[in-house]
Amino acid sequence: MTLKVLRVFLFVLVLSSLLGGAYLQARVSTLELEVSNLERSRGDLEKAVDEVRAHLDMAQGSVEKLRIRIELYRRTGEFPIVLNETLYPDGRIHVLYLYYTFCASCEVDHAKNFTARLPRWVGNVSSELYVAEIFNIAKEPGRSEAQRVFDAMALSEGYLSRDWVVEVGGNESLIFPLSVDDESVAFATRYLYVSMFWNLGLKDLGSRAAAVGLNSAEQAPSAMSGIVVLFLGFVSGFNPCLIALVSFILAATLKLEGGYLKALRRAFITALGVLYSYLLMGFSTFSIPNLATYVSWLTLPLGISLLIMGALNLIELSHDIYSGRWKRGEEAKLRLFRTPEFLKRIIVETAYRDNFYLDFGIGGLFSLIKLPCIGPLFLVLFASTPAQPVESLFNVILFTSGVVLPIFVVTSLVGLGVIKTSQMSALRFKGRLVQRGVVGVLLVLSGSVVLFQEAIWALLTVRS
Repeated sequence: MTLKVLRVFLFVLVLSSLLGGAYLQARVSTLELEVSNLERSRGDLEKAVDEVRAHLDMAQGSVEKLRIRIELYRRTGEFPIVLNETLYPDGRIHVLYLYYTFCASCEVDHAKNFTARLPRWVGNVSSELYVAEIFNIAKEPGRSEAQRVFDAMALSEGYLSRDWVVEVGGNESLIFPLSVDDESVAFATRYLYVSMFWNLGLKDLGSRAAAVGLNSAEQAPSAMSGIVVLFLGFVSGFNPCLIALVSFILAATLKLEGGYLKALRRAFITALGVLYSYLLMGFSTFSIPNLATYVSWLTLPLGISLLIMGALNLIELSHDIYSGRWKRGEEAKLRLFRTPEFLKRIIVETAYRDNFYLDFGIGGLFSLIKLPCIGPLFLVLFASTPAQPVESLFNVILFTSGVVLPIFVVTSLVGLGVIKTSQMSALRFKGRLVQRGVVGVLLVLSGSVVLFQEAIWALLTVRS
């Protein structure tokens, strides 16, 4: 008796150490990913702070622009003219000295006047930020250039026979007669300088804000709530094959006259084997380095796989209902959902041996063979790993607990006499319909979210 207890103790110790090590490794991996997400969030927060500062700078710039515009009108009696087309897309201020004459000596005088007054017009503006040109609009090419400028300013042809100083910056322009004082032109230059860079800053801010909005729309959906995950596991636990396994073990134990207590113990041990196997698989998967990177790479095949598995579940459900196979207690039509013959033989042999280790082992082996029934929902949980790794790991524990919960519930009801072992066959086939329907719909929805999450989140963002 003492040797038997020692063997059981060592068996439990080894399994616990293996599972604990897998959990700790998974925990370390998810915490590293969480730290990475926090660092990324800190970077996003810093960008947001920069955006707020940029907005404040733009607001101050707009106030300054309005003040200068008011001062411009006070000094010159002119407001800027908004152009109906972009004349100079080079991003610089263009100072145009336009004069009308057929006198050769007058052209020389105008050139001297332009050269003398230009430094006062541009002030301390860098030479890289403006272009100064002089044109005789009585001749070509000056007349064509003046015509193009005046058309953009919506001015009449009467302006083509007089002398002007025209300044163009961005989509705004100002026009003065040559008799204007130099201070007024200089102030106009200053206004265009402030206005151009304010507009450029606003465009840059808008593009950056759009980029931030796009990044927000591309964020992965958060992990599902714990109650939903537990419920999904519970529904998945109504696996007809798994319930068949437990009911067969119960029936075999009772046939061997082991009594209900021993039958329930064996059923619980088998369920623990299933629980242990799924937890070990889940923890091992989360222990993979750079899991979030792999999940991102596998978005397309993951989404397609979920859609295919969802469709197969719904096809099997439709066939079950149409043909009435579930009423006759027949196995699934699709081979994917059938229990292999070799596993059936192992179950039969194990059921009549009444061995603690075999009961636990058959539960673990069964969970591996029937992984296609549960695996797709595991993939749904892994899909949310990049967004909330710690919550996703906790959801794996909840989901796996939900998977074995129906076994505990059913065996407890059998032990209390509420359900007879003969009724479990009907229960498992009815449960198969519920499982196929719920899991199928969920997988189709999950696959659609994985494949089209960017469009979905963009739509939700626009509506909100």
